Amino acid sequence: MKEQVKEEIAKKLSNAVAENDHDLLIYKSELSQSKVKWIDEYLYKYIKPGKTFVELGCGSGKQIFKVEELGLKVTGIEISKGMIQRAINNKIAIGSKAEIIEGSYFDIPLNNNSVDYVLFPKNIIECSYNEFEIVCNEVYRILYDDGKFIITMNENFEKYMDLRNSDKFNIINGCNNNEIHVPNKIEAIEYPTYYWTAGFANYIVTKKFVFNDMLDGIDAKKTILLIYGKKK
Repeated sequence: MKEQVKEEIAKKLSNAVAENDHDLLIYKSELSQSKVKWIDEYLYKYIKPGKTFVELGCGSGKQIFKVEELGLKVTGIEISKGMIQRAINNKIAIGSKAEIIEGSYFDIPLNNNSVDYVLFPKNIIECSYNEFEIVCNEVYRILYDDGKFIITMNENFEKYMDLRNSDKFNIINGCNNNEIHVPNKIEAIEYPTYYWTAGFANYIVTKKFVFNDMLDGIDAKKTILLIYGKKK
């Protein structure tokens, strides 16, 4: 399947990043803490202590650990073994009770109707339009009837419009095949990313969910926070 090919690339890239010592991979670092401020400043009002919270593509775990501090039972889903080990290292360092599970957000390894909140954090750029519908269907499956689907994203369609005629980019159907250089790796890793707007994301999500709220500019990079409820 196309998703499996893409996930093999994602594993390769994330594993390569995980091999490097970087402050973003250490939960208690000043840099990591600056990246999760939005949870204390914005997300807290949409989530309740005692509930279950899942992040799809949790990386080294900084966001689930911050949510856990607000009193929720948290689970991180991650496809990269290297990042899973980073998350486990952070879990041990801070005495967290978070559950870290290896898995794909195209086939989430959780039961139907078992979760209160699901966070999809900026990973929409890794999805084609059809693939994002798969994610939405999976989230719908695992959420309780009164659960919330939480998305963070940056609008980058204007960048796509600016770059679509450039010979430096191979853009087909909204996809740009980037070459990413990871420290300590000789060869660049080709990684496909897609161009999105909040409006088009909303169009796809609301096939299964009800729009609740949107906050624009929750951090310095003007990240958009989208909140959805599950259609009954």
